[in-house]
Amino acid sequence: VVYSVGAFAKTSKLGMKGCTKVLKDQPPNSVKYLLNALRYTIKHLNDQTNSKQIKSMLQ
Repeated sequence: VVYSVGAFAKTSKLGMKGCTKVLKDQPPNSVKYLLNALRYTIKHLNDQTNSKQIKSMLQ
């Protein structure tokens, strides 16, 4: 499913905040490449419509 506003938008029906939190709670070495992939490939990450909490989790 592709959302025109992006998966991380507040209006998205995907639970991206929960998914990101689960990843952040894992040992860093086991998820660092996945988190980097999210950080650097998400087109809409820095949009105003996105949650500030998700942005800070991926910083």
